[in-house]
Amino acid sequence: MKTYGYARVSTKTQSIERQIRNILDQFPEAEIRQEAYTGTKLDRPVWTKLYEELETGDTIVFDSVSRMSRDARDGFALYKELLSENDSPVLAWFDEPSGTVYIQTDANKVYLNEDARYLFRGLKTLDRIDLSTFDTSSVTSMSGMFDGCSSLTELDLSNFDTSSVTDMRWMFHSCNALSTLITKNQAILEEYQNK
Repeated sequence: MKTYGYARVSTKTQSIERQIRNILDQFPEAEIRQEAYTGTKLDRPVWTKLYEELETGDTIVFDSVSRMSRDARDGFALYKELLSENDSPVLAWFDEPSGTVYIQTDANKVYLNEDARYLFRGLKTLDRIDLSTFDTSSVTSMSGMFDGCSSLTELDLSNFDTSSVTDMRWMFHSCNALSTLITKNQAILEEYQNK
């Protein structure tokens, strides 16, 4: 099992050092892969090579969601691809203090760790997201989880296990377009209605 750090800037004139430093601060053993390639291109050579080398149990660390993919849709397409090509789960989490996104390939689930705060924060163009493969049984904080997802119109949280969740503050802050919210747990709906 290996840990990789992926850092990307859009042009060679931009500094990549902060991303590398943030990744190595949390994962000093990470093997850093870096490239200067615009996120609007789907074919990123270093990313493609890393993706092809992945084995079950490997971890990829990104400094931010924007380094992983062009946008939220592409990011979740990547999750789905990882899920369909591996015989074991994908573990994903966001470390708020460092702003780092982690994905670990390890069947058909995306496991979130205890702290899911700000996981989708600021994804302004995200209007819909399939969360059916997310396992939230370990999550204790969903604070700000969708904060700033101003285009989000529909959200199905019916598979969310919130039995361990103690903090949902600001979970839907600035989700002004959200018109459909499906829950199995009335507490999520009540928290949203009281925002």
